[in-house]
Amino acid sequence: MAGQESAIGKALWHQVTTVVILRENMRQKTQSQQNAQLRTALVNMRYGKCTTEDIIFLKSLQAGKKPRQPQVSAKDFRNVSVICGRHTQKDEINRLGC
Repeated sequence: MAGQESAIGKALWHQVTTVVILRENMRQKTQSQQNAQLRTALVNMRYGKCTTEDIIFLKSLQAGKKPRQPQVSAKDFRNVSVICGRHTQKDEINRLGC
């Protein structure tokens, strides 16, 4: 079965005749200060070159219980994807959403 899948994959790969390399992040085009920081952090992350400023900024977006951190239970987080490190965190977010 694996050999057949490999053969099909190889045949599909050889049908590719055009390659497009995307060099510009089009999803983050608006330029508030926070959007510009996010865009820079995403580009740096893509190349594995995050700076200390990128890490500080990204950590500022983490949800938590501290006063300046976003709250997962806030209205802004309803119906959005939330990235979690553990299934138990995801389960708790889902429980809060119910």
